[in-house]
Formats: sequence, C-alpha cells, structure tokens
Amino acid sequence: MRFEDKYQPRVFEDLIFEEARVKQQLRYYANNQRHKHLLLFGPPGTAKTTACVVIANARLPEGSECIDVLEASFIASDFEAALSKVEAGFNAQKFLAGVEHPVAVINEVDQLKVEQQQKLRAFVDKCRHGFLYMTTNNLASIDQPLRDRCDCIEVKSLQPSSMVERACEIVSAELGVVDQQVITQLIQTVNGSWRDALLAIEDFVLAQPRRRYVS
Repeated sequence: MRFEDKYQPRVFEDLIFEEARVKQQLRYYANNQRHKHLLLFGPPGTAKTTACVVIANARLPEGSECIDVLEASFIASDFEAALSKVEAGFNAQKFLAGVEHPVAVINEVDQLKVEQQQKLRAFVDKCRHGFLYMTTNNLASIDQPLRDRCDCIEVKSLQPSSMVERACEIVSAELGVVDQQVITQLIQTVNGSWRDALLAIEDFVLAQPRRRYVS
C-alpha cells in the first residue's frame, strides 16, 4: 500500500484544517445538516479533494460504497456524457440506495472550459436532488454564476503547528518511537502542504534504521 493511502483520512475528524471555523462549516456537511453545492478553493496539497470525499462518504448510509472522484481534466473531453452519468448516479443513490441527498465530487473544476462550466451551472439548476462537491486551486478561474450557486470555502495552507500532532502519530506508528522536536523541525521544511508533509514524513521514516524488538 502506498504511504499516502495508508495514512489517508477516512473519517471527518481525521481531516486537518488551519482554521477551526472552516472545520466547523464542513462538519455541518459531514453531519448531513447542510445541503448545498460545495466549492473548496485554496493552494495545492491542502487535502481539498480528500475533504470532499470524506465528507461525501460520511453522508452515505453505513455500508454504502465510497464516492468516486471525477477529474475535470478527464471528463472535459466528453462532458455531456459525464454529466449524464452524474445524473444517473444521483438517481441510483436516491431511488435505489435511499440516499436523501446524493453527492458527486469533481476535482479541479477550473480545468473545464468556460462553456463547460456554464453547462455545469445549468446542470446544477436542473438537478435539484443531488449536490456537487468541487475543488479548485484558483477560484478566479471559476465562472461567477457557478460560484454563486456554491458555498465557496477557502482551505488555507497549513502551519507547522497544525500538522505536527498528526505527523508524530504517523512516525510513532511506523517506528514505535517519535521525537516531537525532530518532527517539528521536519514539518517546518514543507510549505503548508499536507501532501508535501506526508512525503517528508515517508522520507524520514525510510531513512531510519528499523528497530528490533527482542523478547
């Protein structure tokens, strides 16, 4: 298993956000209390897509399948067909699986052309029983009418203090011991990206001699 998959957040409380306010806003979605189209924007590596998937999965009935991610750059070539599949997925979730508010996740929606974003806005207006959770690194590249139909939430870069606790948990799980001061210094070398932090943690773990436990 890939290191990043091994330590991928799977429940909402595992997600790390720089601002407590943002985590509370998104908790409303995970708890099925807020029902809107969602657009997370912010720098690369801040786990926006992961957050969308975890939140969407949290809304599903227990035992339901995990939400897939649609990559905007992949679906752009046959966008009409992709929207038809999303609508069919909404219908299947609602009428076959009993999901009251179905969700689809689209990653890097800024990769869609303006006319495709406009079609997506029309889809949003037409499809009243399902919701889109979308991400972008560049909010300004999203067509304004589409933005206006979403709850736009900024996910800021993480400060080292926000990442150290989780980083120490991972190192402890891998090595059995952890020096918080060393890990704090390690995390200070990454630029607010949890993706980069995981890579740095993996490099650190691989560089350590494996401890032998003798009974």
